[in-house]
Amino acid sequence: MRLFNQTSVECTNLFVVLNGIGPPEARKYVFDRVLPFELEVMQSRLKYWSGDHMGYLDALNALLRKCRTNARSATFVDTSTSSMWKERGARISLIISSQMVEMKASYSW
Repeated sequence: MRLFNQTSVECTNLFVVLNGIGPPEARKYVFDRVLPFELEVMQSRLKYWSGDHMGYLDALNALLRKCRTNARSATFVDTSTSSMWKERGARISLIISSQMVEMKASYSW
């Protein structure tokens, strides 16, 4: 239905509010524990929909680093949380792989 312009506006407004949350510890808590991870993936996807494929890869790479960092820090505390972050990292890695394959197919013609 190509409603990504509406999604872009809504997502941008949401992340402006979330990034404006008071102390950094509170913001980190909201991003790690309250905000669904899929919303962060959707925010990255907005770059793809707008035609910025390299920006999309950069945003996905930032999410992958977040997954790795959280998986490593959660290993010492809770193995279920660590496995959740590892699963998210695997999903992001697959998205990155498929994007790179798509980009290669686009540029090979």
